[in-house]
Amino acid sequence: MGTAISVNPEQLLSFAEAGNDRYVLIEVKSGKSFTYYAGAAWQGHNFFNKDDTWKDYF
Repeated sequence: MGTAISVNPEQLLSFAEAGNDRYVLIEVKSGKSFTYYAGAAWQGHNFFNKDDTWKDYF
């Protein structure tokens, strides 16, 4: 299983872990919208089989 998230790099603060969970920490402002994209795939599916495929999709 693979997971991807795409956010504005200027908002990226850091990464965190808690148990088996992984987090991407971004800076957002109260009352302001922000955009992110997330997706997941598994080994048996060939659509997202390389990093570039994810980038092309977004």
